[in-house]
Amino acid sequence: LEALNSIPFHDGTNPTVHVLQHEPVLLVIDDFISEDMCQSIMNAASSTSLQRSTMGMKEVESTDRTSSTLWLHEAQCEVPLRVVAEKVARVSGLPPTHMENLQVVRYLPGQEFTIHTDHSNYFNDMECRGRLATCLMYLQEPTGGGETRFF
Repeated sequence: LEALNSIPFHDGTNPTVHVLQHEPVLLVIDDFISEDMCQSIMNAASSTSLQRSTMGMKEVESTDRTSSTLWLHEAQCEVPLRVVAEKVARVSGLPPTHMENLQVVRYLPGQEFTIHTDHSNYFNDMECRGRLATCLMYLQEPTGGGETRFF
């Protein structure tokens, strides 16, 4: 996994991979996408209405998840989303055709998503058998608060 540090991306970034855990694999990749691309994704998300985040196949609102969400499609932010898909594919070994659209989530002060998994039993009924991996990117440095823990 440390060999990922030698993958050239040719987009002005210089990613550094930190392996936090080998099984299951948990990586932190600094400088994964450029600040300009982060800003482009945030601008595309801002130009569309974020909706209250929901949970599960039935998409119910819950006090466990109080953020706002938007699913970005490539047509809304073509170049950054294509670059993200290509980079995630190179790191994960999974082709972009196996990826969901990019989910942009915004947390305002006091909002949260309590302890959860990124897999649901209803995924087992899908042809692809559900999510094989999660790529979590922070587009903006928080000014305070917030945390992400992996158990």
